[in-house]
Amino acid sequence: NYVTVQGVEVANSAGDGVWISGQNVTLDALNVHHAYMSGVLFFNAWDGVVQNSIIHDVYNWGDPARPGGDSDGIGLKGTTGGRHTIRNNVIYNSSDDGIDTWQNVGNLIEGNVVHHSGINKGDGDGFKLGPGGNNTVRGNVAYDNRKNGFDSNSGSGNQIHNNTAYRNGAYNFVNYTVPNTLKNNLSASGTVAMNVAVHSFNSWNLGVTNPLFTSTDPVSSGFLRLANGSPAINVGTNVGLPFSGSAPDLGAYESSVVTATPPPSSPSQPV
Repeated sequence: NYVTVQGVEVANSAGDGVWISGQNVTLDALNVHHAYMSGVLFFNAWDGVVQNSIIHDVYNWGDPARPGGDSDGIGLKGTTGGRHTIRNNVIYNSSDDGIDTWQNVGNLIEGNVVHHSGINKGDGDGFKLGPGGNNTVRGNVAYDNRKNGFDSNSGSGNQIHNNTAYRNGAYNFVNYTVPNTLKNNLSASGTVAMNVAVHSFNSWNLGVTNPLFTSTDPVSSGFLRLANGSPAINVGTNVGLPFSGSAPDLGAYESSVVTATPPPSSPSQPV
């Protein structure tokens, strides 16, 4: 308990890259890659933090019945656990999901960029938010994931605000048969499926089909940021996040607010 691990590279693990069962463990500025299972796994743990880290190329190749399964970039697993903070990480090339909260509850997930989840035969969700639920999910970006960008996965009580989903394989945002609240989210080059969800002031509610991004090139500093004149500027509703202008913008990047700690960069394509 109460351990901080900072600035460490973990490569070529025969199991999970980092496996945690303690309480109040903080991982900061790690580079975790080429793990056999998950990059970072919290198991029956509480109040952990993963921040400012790059996690990539994790793949379960040992289960012939489900190749690629259960190898998440960050997995919050076990039958108990939660209240974790997952902040400002870049996660890509996970064989299963980018961030999977599973049965953990009450997590804060903010400022993360997840892409190219589901390499080979894993589930391929960028953000999987249940069945535990009650997560706060804000300011994240999911793009080019094989399945869904943001998936409620039967989790309820999630507050999903100001996220951007772009060009995910199935749905950019999908909500199943339990209630979640979505506001100020931006879906582009993809579709959404809303069942039971309380959703308002999102791009699909407001008819914003072309948000006019500065760039759709992942290596550009303007990637998925709103260009001047975008119809997604100043059309959201106040959810308690900083904004400039008459109202919040849609999506993860407020057009006139610079985040204090931008996430680290990552390659645009699987490696």
